[in-house]
Amino acid sequence: MAAKKEVINDTGAEKGSDEDKGMNPLFAEMPKFEVEGRKYTMRRLGIVDALAGLRVFSAGSSGMIRQMQAGTLSDPQTLVLGILAALPYAENHVKDLVAGILTYEDSSGNTRKVTNTEFDNPDLFPITSLVDIIEGIGNHPDLRAFLGNVKRLRNSKLWEEIQNTTRESAKTPENPSSDN
Repeated sequence: MAAKKEVINDTGAEKGSDEDKGMNPLFAEMPKFEVEGRKYTMRRLGIVDALAGLRVFSAGSSGMIRQMQAGTLSDPQTLVLGILAALPYAENHVKDLVAGILTYEDSSGNTRKVTNTEFDNPDLFPITSLVDIIEGIGNHPDLRAFLGNVKRLRNSKLWEEIQNTTRESAKTPENPSSDN
């Protein structure tokens, strides 16, 4: 009799599989695109990038934060829409995040990170390049793996305890029945 497979996320990864452990993005090809003749690659994403993303959301969109707390923010497209929604309120945070994950090969063959000055240059990054960048972020394998792990966390006992603690701390003497 075959063992029952436990699926843990939308990609169909099995619990304990390489994708579950975050190994799949390690070997995945990073998103690539070309702007004005220069080829760009998005580098691997890490904890610092997740924190930068949270800064974007906290600075720009309280609604996205509420979705994260409620556990309804779990797909790359919604996350990318949140970055767009935060742009008017968190422009510098968004630029730091996006420019920080783009790399290119210089004329000597060395890999270079895009600087904020380069990112601000419309000759290097015209308005039309924004769609390619957003699409790359939405398809980034590290982002997909991260969201799969967040979904697994949302289904855990720890998440339930965090939610209960948050609800209890939101109650005030003036409003003891607050259900934030």
